[in-house]
Amino acid sequence: MYLPSMKIVTLAAMVVALSACMKGGGGGGDMTGTMDLKGSPDLTGSPDLTGSPDLTGMMDLTAANDLTLQPDLLMQPDLTILPDMRQPNTVSVGMGGINFAPMMLNVKVNDTVTWVWASSGHNVVSGVAGSADNKFCSPANMNCAAAPTSMTGFSYSFKFTAAGTFPYFCAPHAGAGMVGTIVVM
Repeated sequence: MYLPSMKIVTLAAMVVALSACMKGGGGGGDMTGTMDLKGSPDLTGSPDLTGSPDLTGMMDLTAANDLTLQPDLLMQPDLTILPDMRQPNTVSVGMGGINFAPMMLNVKVNDTVTWVWASSGHNVVSGVAGSADNKFCSPANMNCAAAPTSMTGFSYSFKFTAAGTFPYFCAPHAGAGMVGTIVVM
């Protein structure tokens, strides 16, 4: 990178080196003659930025060493909403496809489980795949056999007040294996 101050530093170094040579410290050769060093160089105003310094050999700027990051403007950003897995008892709905993650969750009596939609077009319905048992369902625990699907970012919570094993499924994707189980101890 070319910095305007490089010319000033280079000029100052040349003046010092020439001064040393003129005083006989140059290491040989006939150093007759004089050099007028009265005053100081004019360093006011803007430096000349029209040229580029010769930095040959200073850096290897081959493509292999180019670490410039270029954005891929053709690829859509990944805006997947991830569940906050720091929160206990959270299940992701549809993250990375047709699944619940985790598929099985162990909780205690009176714990609340929250399902968070990572993709659209899913629901949570209690029962064995395809057959609602009406114990719980998104979005409001009503009419579970006809539970609507929800959009990315939606969340649904249910408090488990009794011990037992509670299977559930996504109605549109139950046939594809989108099932889960809550085990309450």
